[in-house]
Amino acid sequence: MRHRQHFGFKAEPFAKDIATKDLLKLASMIGVKERLDYCLNLGGILAIFGEVGSGKTTALRWSLAQYHASDIKIVSIVATTGSITEFYKQLSWGLDLAPKSISRTTLLCECRAVIKELATGRKQRVLVCIDEAQLLRRDVLAELHTVMNFEHDGANYLAMVLCGQPALLENLQYRAAAPLASRVMSKAHVRSLTQVEMEEYLSHHLRVAGVKRRVSYQRRAPESALSGIPTPSSRAPYDRWAVRIRSR
Repeated sequence: MRHRQHFGFKAEPFAKDIATKDLLKLASMIGVKERLDYCLNLGGILAIFGEVGSGKTTALRWSLAQYHASDIKIVSIVATTGSITEFYKQLSWGLDLAPKSISRTTLLCECRAVIKELATGRKQRVLVCIDEAQLLRRDVLAELHTVMNFEHDGANYLAMVLCGQPALLENLQYRAAAPLASRVMSKAHVRSLTQVEMEEYLSHHLRVAGVKRRVSYQRRAPESALSGIPTPSSRAPYDRWAVRIRSR
């Protein structure tokens, strides 16, 4: 494409499919990883929250990439406004099961059996990551904790991540969600980037794209308008900043 030739890009600097190893490691991402380690060791829940476009999912994706598949079985689920049965179906598919029943009791038992086998037989911990968790219905939040209850709540076979917008924390305050909220052992708030962090972010991804010339920036919006870690699909680098690439 012409813009890549003009600016000297070898790849798109803000592509959606950018490799995890090429992401800029920010303090917020390291914080998510440290909290995730803690919850994995104790079999608890990590709640990651932040505004739209703050980079919650990016921070989670980078953190998950630090684990080896032989140690951690990661089950990724995108929340919907569906019933608990729909959630159990997603969990079953993530555990490589083919659901044979629509009974939520049967689905739960099958999932729990596989999780226990992975933890005790293969010594592989299970981590269920639920993105867009603010969409989970109250009745789903009221029952979700039962997935984690093994050996009368005395075994740590499963850890969980709830990742979503700030409304997630509000939903966890409902009385029906109390059993689930009691299992939240750590929280990570992914906040907005500072001006310095934004400049570092832009410079890093331009270098990854192959730009070797000097880069200067002119901010088009007040710093308060920056909305966290720009996700690969975000237009923030283009709309909020004027990026000039100059020859040395």
